[in-house]
Amino acid sequence: MYRRLVLIAPLCLIAACALKTTGTAPREVTFSDLTDLEWRVENLMDAGIPDRAHATLNFTDDGGASGSTGCNQYSGSYKLNASRLYFSAFAVTKRACVGSLMDMEQKFLRTLSGTVEASLDPTGLLRLESETGSLEAR
Repeated sequence: MYRRLVLIAPLCLIAACALKTTGTAPREVTFSDLTDLEWRVENLMDAGIPDRAHATLNFTDDGGASGSTGCNQYSGSYKLNASRLYFSAFAVTKRACVGSLMDMEQKFLRTLSGTVEASLDPTGLLRLESETGSLEAR
């Protein structure tokens, strides 16, 4: 009897751990997930963000998108269909910044061009992926 218990206990533990990890998959993004928040970019193209750079995303209920590229301010519009975001061309201020910030700005704006797949994980991390890049914001 003790031998069976020793064999069954680890299997139960493994099964319990497997059940706990379900439900952690990213889910579709809705308008209410995006709006009324300032999303701060934490990761851009899997390379992090330069020190003291603050790239942000803001979404409004009426389809407005704006924020900071870490160097300049931008604004435009977006549409959300299922988990796909479609951004208009952005109007961007023309402030000159040091090389690393300008590079980050270009990567940021490229990521938000075309069709962007959006997902939200259970911890509140927003992931945006396009053919030209990816970013993560919280």
